[in-house]
Amino acid sequence: AREAGCDPSMLYYHFQGKEGMFEALLERSIGPVVTELLALKDPKDPRSVAERLWGVICIYHRHLGESEGLRGLLRGEIIRGAEGIRESITKRVFPALGAIADLIRFGIERGDIRPDTAPLFATFFLARMELEILDLIPVLGPRVAGIPADQALPMAERAWFRLFWRGIATRPEEPLPFLNES
Repeated sequence: AREAGCDPSMLYYHFQGKEGMFEALLERSIGPVVTELLALKDPKDPRSVAERLWGVICIYHRHLGESEGLRGLLRGEIIRGAEGIRESITKRVFPALGAIADLIRFGIERGDIRPDTAPLFATFFLARMELEILDLIPVLGPRVAGIPADQALPMAERAWFRLFWRGIATRPEEPLPFLNES
C-alpha cells in the first residue's frame, strides 16, 4: 500500500485479506509458467525430449529469474505456510510438475530416457536445482569464481542440465546441440 500510494484498506477491499493477495500473486506469476510447461508435452512438438526438458530450465529462468522474493515466498509458504496457502500453491504448481513428469514418461516410452528413472523425482531434481541456481549463482559466481553474474548464470544452467540429462539419458554420450555442443 505504501509503494502504491494508497490506503491499506483499499487493498483489503480488493483482495479480502493477505490470502487473497497471495492468491492473486500466484495466479499472475505461476499461471504463465504452467501454461508454457504444459505446452512442452505437446505430442506435435518436433523437438527432442532433451531439448524440451531444457525448455523447462528456460521457462523457469524467464518467469522466475528476476523474482527472488517470489521464489523465497513460495519456498517459505510451502514449508511453513498456512494449510490454505499450501493447498493453493499445490493446486497451481501440481499441473506444471505433472507436465514435466509426463514429458519424462514420454522420454522413457520413446527410449530416450532410462526406464529406471522415476519421473516424479527427476521432475523435482530438475525444477528444484534450477531454483537453487537462480538464487545462488548470481551471488556466488562473481565472488567465488570471479565470473560476472550475467555470464555465470547461463553457464551454471547449461552445466546443470548436462549433468541432469547425462544421468537419465539412455545415450548420455550424444551431444546436446541446442546447448552449443558439438
